[in-house]
Amino acid sequence: MTEPILPSIVNGTPIHYGTSYDELCEYLKTPGPLAWASFHALSHLGTSVSLKKLIELSQSSDWRFRRSAVDAIAYHPQAAEAIETIDKALSDSSEYVVRVACEVVAKLKFVVLHDNVLHLLTSHNPSTREYAVKTLSEIWQMDDFDKVYNLFKTDEIQEVRNAAAWTLRAHATDDNWRKLFEAWWQDSLVRHRKWSCELASIFGVNQVKKELENLAFDKDGHVRKAAIKALELSQT
Repeated sequence: MTEPILPSIVNGTPIHYGTSYDELCEYLKTPGPLAWASFHALSHLGTSVSLKKLIELSQSSDWRFRRSAVDAIAYHPQAAEAIETIDKALSDSSEYVVRVACEVVAKLKFVVLHDNVLHLLTSHNPSTREYAVKTLSEIWQMDDFDKVYNLFKTDEIQEVRNAAAWTLRAHATDDNWRKLFEAWWQDSLVRHRKWSCELASIFGVNQVKKELENLAFDKDGHVRKAAIKALELSQT
């Protein structure tokens, strides 16, 4: 597990690394900029005691404290010992806490929490669905393809569909690329048409040669270039 790089500021407030545990605990008694910055300083202490305090704060009645605690846990060297806390945060009553929990899962590659993240694809909150599908890209399992593809095809929110598309592109394989190609080669988004050419180049130009010949005359120059490059592969 690679430890994330510690930030130097939180919402414009410098983080005073090197502050004592007792002093940080005092700062954390009152909501505000100093408290939010102190969470990361607490994490930086890297002790079992500081982790225990973060776990305690993750159960606060104030969602802001829960969110900040979960976020800071990702930077603690013993973060793996708080996996149950992150698991609980994925079903928090605050969407802000849920989304930062997704970020922690992605940062730390907590694959054991995969199924709980997958469940968030059905969240009523589009931002949470977006965070969840981005997180899945970091803890991907082959069986995720159909669910993410369905999200890409049916979600009403463009940002969610975009996130799903990026995740699908990152996990294209010899088994699923044709489905993506068919979905993208005539798509209105230039990026998707270009991706279809790239997928063909990687997995099988001759299987979609006719479509690539059409894309070689696409209205967008980037798509035309990608299609021509793919077609050149069929001649080698």
